Amino acid sequence: MPNIPKDPNDWNIQVIDSLLLILSIEGDTFDFKGNILDKRFEEIYNDFCAMSNSLGGTMVLGIREDKAPDGTLIRFAKEGFDIGEEDIVNQKIASSLHNVEPVSTASTRLVTDSNQNKFYPVIQIMMIDTNKPYFTKNRGQCYIRVGNTNQIASRGVILNLQRNLMDRVKSVQRLQVAVKFFKESFMLTVEELENVDPDGIQKIPLVDLRILVESIISNEWLLLQKGLLGGHMDNNFNSQTIGTYSHLRELEKLNTYLSSYNTESDISKKIAIKRYLCDSQFWCPERQQARTIIGFLDSLNCTSEEYLSSLNST
Repeated sequence: MPNIPKDPNDWNIQVIDSLLLILSIEGDTFDFKGNILDKRFEEIYNDFCAMSNSLGGTMVLGIREDKAPDGTLIRFAKEGFDIGEEDIVNQKIASSLHNVEPVSTASTRLVTDSNQNKFYPVIQIMMIDTNKPYFTKNRGQCYIRVGNTNQIASRGVILNLQRNLMDRVKSVQRLQVAVKFFKESFMLTVEELENVDPDGIQKIPLVDLRILVESIISNEWLLLQKGLLGGHMDNNFNSQTIGTYSHLRELEKLNTYLSSYNTESDISKKIAIKRYLCDSQFWCPERQQARTIIGFLDSLNCTSEEYLSSLNST
């Protein structure tokens, strides 16, 4: 199955053509819409509201649904909008976005089919938890996405949207606390690594990753939104982005070496381990690896603070 691009710049007519072949493509986060510039078109604010309250999503306009008499979908067909109607379509999209309260956050890309002299708006709706629940202004209704349909949310669903937001706020606050304590623990450990005497009996405390890892797991949704998770993308073992996964891996390796140092009885080997950690891996204070981890922790704290501040501003 072709991937639905996340980056608006990755959309082109070939991508749209490939998605038209998949009759089951419409769902919680994807929808095709027609090209009629009438009141039905203007009511795409229901879709904006529903996707904003759910997981966000993508809409491609200018696609007709051909159905059998019993309502079964037969195919998707391209209709598009005529070149020259760009301003009209963009105005209607903007008007529909502003008929959602708070205003749905979205990006729009107009994909041109030069063979047909048509264009197709691709609208990507962002999920912003701090704004939930969303309502339509003109009717005061809250919509959610259920499969490929929009449903009016019940009172219980609206309360759940608010409750989920409160749970996430508490989770982010716990992440802030975990980062603060781990940063202090980490700095003490690398200072002891620098000052420890291999001839003595002093052991270097390992960095306690447990609470930090638990907090990161609870807030993966936030780190994913901010592009901080990193790791291997799309199961491509030739490509890895530096992020949370990578830093946690390095910290686990540090603990392995510290554990070896603490259990080693041969002084020459303890000296070698300390030299390796400080001079080769740069774990001592103010060295590259230590500064990188401190920067990583600061970024987690900054991301948490931004999220909580955005909630207060709304």
